[in-house]
Amino acid sequence: MKRVNAQSIGDILREFFTQNPEIGRRLDEVRIIHAWREVLGPGVAQATREVYVRGATLHVVLDSAVLRSELMMWRDRLVHALNERVGTDVIREIRFR
Repeated sequence: MKRVNAQSIGDILREFFTQNPEIGRRLDEVRIIHAWREVLGPGVAQATREVYVRGATLHVVLDSAVLRSELMMWRDRLVHALNERVGTDVIREIRFR
């Protein structure tokens, strides 16, 4: 049998996400949440109680007030590093609690 309309899976997925931008945005948000633990390492991951995205803001709930104040100083660099890790601008701000 000869395939007439063969497409690669990558092309099919790109077309799907182009037609459904909300799903692509949600996928990027999940990737940012996973990138938080990868970029900041196991020490910060242990002190992190909750991470979620609302709008273009990453919300992070931490157990340590000292760590929270330290990360607040690096907020702009963290936004850049997380977006770079995902490969697109998903977040514009990080809020710590």
